[in-house]
Amino acid sequence: DTTVFPIELSLAAWKSKNTQYFSAMIRDITMRKQYEKKLKHLAVHDGLTGLVNHLEFYHRLEKELNRARRYNSPLSLLMADIDNFKQINDIHGHIAGDKILKKLAKLIKKAVRQTDTAARYGGEEFTIILPMIDMQEALAGGERIRDLISSQPISIGKGKSIHITVSIGVAAYPQNATAAAKLVSKADKALYRAKQAGKNQVQAYKNAS
Repeated sequence: DTTVFPIELSLAAWKSKNTQYFSAMIRDITMRKQYEKKLKHLAVHDGLTGLVNHLEFYHRLEKELNRARRYNSPLSLLMADIDNFKQINDIHGHIAGDKILKKLAKLIKKAVRQTDTAARYGGEEFTIILPMIDMQEALAGGERIRDLISSQPISIGKGKSIHITVSIGVAAYPQNATAAAKLVSKADKALYRAKQAGKNQVQAYKNAS
């Protein structure tokens, strides 16, 4: 058997009647390592959707902004919010709401590149970091995501399915902001404008007021 697994090695030494003795204990710690890996995953991912969580989102945004500064490359941020989510929860219940959040996360992951970061920002809000993507490309990407979500019926149990829509705000580095918090704020303002304009649409910060 050539199976490789982690071990913990404990050594002890003692002397008796001028003779030196040694003992070794080897323990298989596969289960412990798996548990530690799971804890590490949970620390940076949202428990419901499996997406990156709020704290890890900011960590990755700072990292990507630093890279963008170093290589003088563009970066865009999408902020998406489920339209009328409170009403959906009130009508169909929170279990249905959770199913919608999980399905939405899957659709977002399906739509983005491996180099992008999709996160659950909080509640029914999601953020997507798009390295090497300028505003125009981000708007097109946002439209693809919006269209994908609006075209997919989501099963909420008991044979019921509903359609949902999202509003998306877009902000870009460096023209809209150069700091993480300000870039998020600009994307949030663009999202608010999308909501005010009728929902189920994508708005760039440059069009927001």
